[in-house]
Amino acid sequence: MIEEIKKVEEQWIKEQLELKKKLILKNELSFNPETLENLKRIGGVDISFFKEDPNKAVASLIVLDYPSFNIIYEDNEIVPLTLPYIAGFLAFREVPAIEKLYKKLVEKDKENEESKLPQVIFVDGNGYLHPRQFGFACHLGVILDIPTIGVGKNFLVIEDGVEMSMSYVKNKWKTETLPQHKDRQPLIGKSKTLYGYAIKSNETTTNPIFVSIGHKIDINTAIKIVLKTCVKRVPEPIRQADLRSRKCVREILKSHK
Repeated sequence: MIEEIKKVEEQWIKEQLELKKKLILKNELSFNPETLENLKRIGGVDISFFKEDPNKAVASLIVLDYPSFNIIYEDNEIVPLTLPYIAGFLAFREVPAIEKLYKKLVEKDKENEESKLPQVIFVDGNGYLHPRQFGFACHLGVILDIPTIGVGKNFLVIEDGVEMSMSYVKNKWKTETLPQHKDRQPLIGKSKTLYGYAIKSNETTTNPIFVSIGHKIDINTAIKIVLKTCVKRVPEPIRQADLRSRKCVREILKSHK
């Protein structure tokens, strides 16, 4: 079994590195990155699992109007997750489900007078903050050819030795010793690679989120959009996708009782 997993990892690493060649780390956006003018539609994706069956889940894609945050599109679908979960390779297990939902939206959008296609997608997971700088948000962005932003809820420890400063202790910001920018701290490895930022997403939260670029967007623009969309700790597109996928799971379980 261990040998089989190693073979899968080796194959997936090769695929990741091939896809990474297509990764774009600068802004290729349909809106102004400085003022966010013409930013009208932000997508959010999430997947919620059935506790009794880890290979069964509900994938959710929502699109919010910006800046009102009204939901203008929502799709939830039960999906089988047949590939194994291996740390560092989550995208291989979950991206196909999100890709399916996005392609469905693309087909529906052809019939709409006013587009509901997202101009950027928030991912509940990491992007460049990844052992091979190609996490879920990067993978999804390259596959869909769309700007993406990775937002992790937990600090991912990677071999390059990214460390948090003394302003961040035990998953809490010490408000009296906030970093220079007060709302962010760079996550830099021993190799001097900038993987992303720990972000204090609003005034009331002490628990940071971890923002990294996915595809076709730079880190400064990503942070700007994240801070503009955090009504709560987590950006609203991800929060709404999470709420709706969880609700769908509950309703399905209730209907089967």
